Amino acid sequence: LHVNEFKSLFQINPIYLIIMLSLSFISMYANASQNALLYNVLGAPIGNFESVGISSIAAFFNLFIPQGTTIIKAVYLNKRYNVPYSKAPALFLGILVIFLLVGSGFLLLSNSILLVMKETIPIVIWIVAIVVSFSGFLLIVDIPKTLFSRNKLINGLLANFSDGWRELRTNKSCLIRASFYQIVIFSCSGMSMAVAYRALGININPLFAVSLSAVYLCSTILTIIPGNFGIQESIFGVLSSQMGLAFSQGVIISTLIRLIGIIMLFVSFPISWYFLFYRHGIKIRKIKISN
Repeated sequence: LHVNEFKSLFQINPIYLIIMLSLSFISMYANASQNALLYNVLGAPIGNFESVGISSIAAFFNLFIPQGTTIIKAVYLNKRYNVPYSKAPALFLGILVIFLLVGSGFLLLSNSILLVMKETIPIVIWIVAIVVSFSGFLLIVDIPKTLFSRNKLINGLLANFSDGWRELRTNKSCLIRASFYQIVIFSCSGMSMAVAYRALGININPLFAVSLSAVYLCSTILTIIPGNFGIQESIFGVLSSQMGLAFSQGVIISTLIRLIGIIMLFVSFPISWYFLFYRHGIKIRKIKISN
């Protein structure tokens, strides 16, 4: 992988960038709308645009702090709407379950259609689809609170997850609407992926783009290092090489997608921070989690 290979990023037709930015905005709004539904179930009357701001701030901090998204959302809900920190796991679990189940559905459906079309599918994509499906269904099952009764910390976390998830899943309408928004998110991500490849002169099957975007989004669940810098690029490189492309092409595609996301964040973050945190006197450094 040579630095000169990244010069292609500066030769992209601006039209492709505009399309990708538009799809990213739709995806961001759908994600925020999904979050707003769950916020309301947890007792915080948050609208879609306010949720867009929260998501922007959370995503920005996730670039520098592992699991910064969950932390920022929990802090805002507590300081602005007095939602106990103990309910934060319920929000995280609700989004995670919907994400995994819809994501696995997208992977299995696109892979099945590709099989009918007699396309070769990298084995790693099948592995991710199976693991994601299993994880999603596993999280739905209630874990007995007495299972870790000797460990107060684990038992307390399980209790928060179990109680919060039960509170969310009783609202069927909320979960159905949240699942719809998740479908929009995956669809926009898949289209953006196809456009990213096309912007660099590479034509791939749109269904492959859907599968790749689902794997890409699933890779964001585990934030090993802040922003997962380098990790997502490596994943794309490996997937691209298994599709018959060069490893470097996958890395460049991932870099382009990351740059689009960063542009969105640096535009929305200052405005969101001013209206949601600064004007309400919410300061991260003074937070003490007591409930």
